[in-house]
Amino acid sequence: MSESAVYRWPDAVKRAVKLMAGDGLVTALHLRRRVLAKAMLVKVRGLDTDDERLRQQTATEIIEWELGKATQRTDNKTDVSGDIHLSWGDDDISPKAAPKPSGGQAE
Repeated sequence: MSESAVYRWPDAVKRAVKLMAGDGLVTALHLRRRVLAKAMLVKVRGLDTDDERLRQQTATEIIEWELGKATQRTDNKTDVSGDIHLSWGDDDISPKAAPKPSGGQAE
C-alpha cells in the first residue's frame, strides 16, 4: 500500500484507525454496540425456526437475559462435625491429642 493511498482515505476510515490505535477495548465495545441489533434479529428469528430444540434454547436465552437465571436451591446440611484432625505417619496431632499450652513464656 502506498503512502499516498493512506492520505486519500475517507474520514470514516481515518476515525476508525485512530480508534483502533488508541484503545482496542473501546473499539471492540463500539463495534459490538453497532452490531447488537443485527445479532438480536438472529436470536428473534431463532424463535420461528422449525427446530423445536433450537426454539427452546433461543427462548431460554432471551428469558434469562431479561429475567436472570432461575434460582437453584442447594442443600447446605452436612454430616461433617467441623473438627480438624491431622496426622503424620503414626503421630496423632488432632486438637484433642495436642499438648496444652503451658501458659509460661516461650523458651
